Amino acid sequence: MRTERGYTLVEVLVALVLSTMVIGMVFLLLQGSRGNFSRVRGSVELQSETRETVRMIEHDLRNTGFKIANNYSSRILATVRCPLAYADPANGDSSSFLHVNRSDWSNPGDEIVFAQYTPDGAGNVSCSPANLKVIRYRLRMEDSLLVRSEASLFSDIPSASEVPVCRSVVAFQMEYGLLQADSVLWGSATTFSSPWLGIVRTGTTSTLSAWTDGAVYYAYSGTVQDIQQGYTYRFALTLTPDDSMASTSHGQNRLWVGFLDGSQLVDTVQVWMGTTAGRSVEIDVESSRNIAGAHVVVAGRLAAPSAAANVAVSGFSVTLRTPTDYTWLSDPTVEQKRRVRAFRYSIITKTDREVKGTSPWTFDGVGDLPGLGIQGPDAKKGYAFFRRIVPVVNHGI
Repeated sequence: MRTERGYTLVEVLVALVLSTMVIGMVFLLLQGSRGNFSRVRGSVELQSETRETVRMIEHDLRNTGFKIANNYSSRILATVRCPLAYADPANGDSSSFLHVNRSDWSNPGDEIVFAQYTPDGAGNVSCSPANLKVIRYRLRMEDSLLVRSEASLFSDIPSASEVPVCRSVVAFQMEYGLLQADSVLWGSATTFSSPWLGIVRTGTTSTLSAWTDGAVYYAYSGTVQDIQQGYTYRFALTLTPDDSMASTSHGQNRLWVGFLDGSQLVDTVQVWMGTTAGRSVEIDVESSRNIAGAHVVVAGRLAAPSAAANVAVSGFSVTLRTPTDYTWLSDPTVEQKRRVRAFRYSIITKTDREVKGTSPWTFDGVGDLPGLGIQGPDAKKGYAFFRRIVPVVNHGI
C-alpha cells in the first residue's frame, strides 16, 4: 500500500512567492507597454493634429487678398484690387496682412492677420464687404496653444473669439518672401492697333472706341514677345469706361486681356464687367502653350453697343513672373509688404514621449530665432518641426 503525500507548507509558500514575482513582472511589463503605447499614440495624434493645422493655415493664406475662386480655374491666380482688403490704407499700407514678429525664445510666437474674399453662394466674387473675411493666427504662450480667430474687419480681430487649432506648440514663426525683380515684356509705352476699333493715344493712355455690334473685337500690341508654356505672366492696367459703355445693357458688357497667337485669342481672362466704373486690375495668367511672336490684347464685347461707348486703358504692363529665389524677411517694412509673394511658416510642437537621441535637441533657421538648445527635463522629449511655403499672388496691393 502506497502512502500519498501532499505539499508541505514551505513548498506552498515558495510556490506562492515565485508565482507572485512572475505575475508582478508580467504586470510591470504590461504597464510599461501600456505607457509606451499611450506615449506613442499621443505623439502620433499630436503630429497628425499639427499636419492638419499646417494644411488649414495653407488654405487660408493661399487666398490672402482677393480670392478668385481657385475651385473654378487653375489659371486665374489673381484679379482686381479690392480696397477693403488693405491692412492699413490710412498709413499707406496697401498690403492685405498685418504682422507681429518675435525673435526671442522667451516668446517665439509670431502673429499674422490677413484678409481674403470668398465667393458667394453662386460662385461669384466681388469687393462686397459681405464677402470679406479677416483671419488671425497667433501662439498663445500662456497655454502653448496656436489659436485662430475670424472677423469681418481688421479692427474687429482683437475682440474676436479664439479657437485652438494646435496644442503643445513650442514656436510659431512667420516669414515673408519677396521675389526677385520680374522681367517687363510690355510696358507703359505699348501701343495698340485694331482693324475694328478706333484708338486714340494720349501720353500712355489708349482710348478704345467704335464698338459697333455684339461681336468680340480686340486691340493688339504693336510689339511681340515669345511666350512659354507653364510660365506666369502678370497683366496690370487701369480701365476707365465712359458712362455710355458702363451703363449699356445692364452689365452684359465684357472686357478681357490675353495673348494673340496668329489670329487666335489665347489665355484670355475677364477683367471688367459693366456696369461698374473703372478699376485697376492685376491678373496673373499661367500660359497654356508656347507662342512664338505673341501680341498682347485687350478684347471686349458689348451686347448692345452705343456709338459713344469707349474705354480708356492706362498703366498697361505685362511682366514675366520670377518663379523662384525668394528673399525671406521676418519683419518687412510697409514697402516690402506690398511686394510679398509667399509666406513661409514654421511650427514646432512637443510631445510627452521620451525618445532616444543626443541631448540637447537644437532647432536652427526657424524664422529669425537663434538656435534653440533644449535642456533639463525636456531634453529627452519628442519634438516635431513642420514648415510650409505658400505662394500668394494677389494680396491686396
